[in-house]
Parts: sequence; structure tokens; C-alpha cells
Amino acid sequence: MFAALGRFVVRRPWWVILSWVVVAAAVISFAPKLTSSSDEASFLPGSYESIKASDIQEAKWASRSRSAS
Repeated sequence: MFAALGRFVVRRPWWVILSWVVVAAAVISFAPKLTSSSDEASFLPGSYESIKASDIQEAKWASRSRSAS
């Protein structure tokens, strides 16, 4: 099996390269889009202490930061 594959690759290298390009294009086109988030808390569960602390801080200091700006 590998001998036949090796012969095919050696005899038709451009077909192999073209096949890889087509496969790569298909994978890229069907892959889901990656979204970025600058808010690290958006993917953490609400039970984490850092998220609870962030919520408390936001609740306590949000009114002061809005009035100062």
C-alpha cells in the first residue's frame, strides 16, 4: 500500500500539491469563525471568586466612575 502511494507521489508531485491546496482551502472555508473577546470574564462561570469580585466591584464603583468622566 505505501509503495503504491509512494510511486504515485513521486510520479505526480503536482497532483499531490494541488490536492493539498484544495483540501486546505476546503478546511479553511468550512471551519467556524474564531471570535475574540477582550473581556476574559465572558467565558468564566459566575461561581468563580474572581467573577464574583468583579461583579461586586462593578456594582459598587460603577456609579462613581460614570460621574467622574
